[in-house]
Amino acid sequence: MPYEEYKKNFDKIYLERIEPHIKPLEIERQKKMKDFKAASTPICICCFTLIFCILLPKQGIAAGLLTGAIITTLVYVIILNSYFGKFSVAIKKKFLPAILHTFGEFYIVNKEVIDFKTIKKYDIFPRATSKTIDDVIVGYHNNLEVVIQESEYTHESGGKNSHTITDFKGIIIRVKFPKNFRGTTVVGPKNTCFPKHGNFEKVNLEDPEFMKYYNVLSTDQIEARYILTTSFMERLKNLNGLFSSNGGVPNSGGKKVYCVFDEGNILIFITSYENLFEVFQYNQSMLNKSNYYKIFIQMTAIFDIINELKINTKIGL
Repeated sequence: MPYEEYKKNFDKIYLERIEPHIKPLEIERQKKMKDFKAASTPICICCFTLIFCILLPKQGIAAGLLTGAIITTLVYVIILNSYFGKFSVAIKKKFLPAILHTFGEFYIVNKEVIDFKTIKKYDIFPRATSKTIDDVIVGYHNNLEVVIQESEYTHESGGKNSHTITDFKGIIIRVKFPKNFRGTTVVGPKNTCFPKHGNFEKVNLEDPEFMKYYNVLSTDQIEARYILTTSFMERLKNLNGLFSSNGGVPNSGGKKVYCVFDEGNILIFITSYENLFEVFQYNQSMLNKSNYYKIFIQMTAIFDIINELKINTKIGL
């Protein structure tokens, strides 16, 4: 189904394909919340009573009530986070595949799949020295192996008064195609650092708006033009806009998108400082479809790009 059709039919897709997978999780959340309230209420009452009784003789009723309420609230929050911490992780492992079920079979893994060595190979983030990996999702879409990995790459700057600078924070999508590319093509915003090794040449494309904001380098000019069709460039700009607060213009403060085509892999880097997959709230129903709309539309745009690349029969020839 094309991107616009997915977007237009979200309500129907949610009811038929997403909600049936979410309902069991909502039942589980309600039970967990009920058990938590039953267990935490007597603890909080005892905590408040004890603090109030200790402070009452010295500070009076008002101070005792206020201090007791503050400390009891802190205790409640600590217990809540401890109680729901592992549960929220377990829920995420279930509801993310439920959302992505529309696009294929996906599951969460507890390890890095797209490694740091692969990222450094293309010199897109040359200063990065440290990494943090969050959610990693793997699966298949239209018989293509897809990895979606939330990552952050940083480096230290400033000598003795050093501070951490973020080189990239967002998601990386890797798609494996059955055929290798003849060359390597890299797409990124203007002023992007590109590979310093290899026979890379600048590629000029026919879309003036695209070329205004992006640089394209490739070791195979002909293949690069086959890959970067007008349709692909439009989809990439659309993807950039969905993850951006200002329409995705890279050099005016917008979020940035990078692409690498190499061997049999396509890597898409999407800058986003949001934690994209954190929609679970312990005190809110999981059946609120608005919680999933943004994620769904973003993922739809990603898979729309994948589909565009797959039907381009020139790739790998």
